[in-house]
Amino acid sequence: RRPPAGDPKVRLGGDWGSGAESGTQFAQSMLDDHKKDVSEASAARDATTDTKLKTLLTGLVPTLQKHQDTAQSIVDGQKNSADQAKK
Repeated sequence: RRPPAGDPKVRLGGDWGSGAESGTQFAQSMLDDHKKDVSEASAARDATTDTKLKTLLTGLVPTLQKHQDTAQSIVDGQKNSADQAKK
């Protein structure tokens, strides 16, 4: 059964299930996506000779990096919580 069209799971391209596991999967997916975005934006910035595009990407990369760092913090926090729950 698919969630309704307006559901965030549909907009974000995944069925994340429910509960803590879905949050873990979502956070890891966001981290993976941001790592890819930072890499691709950095490579495009370094490869382009278009000054306007280089300026745009130079400003974008730090924002993507901050988002990646936030996603990493969430993933790390979830792992720490899971480890504490096992004790």
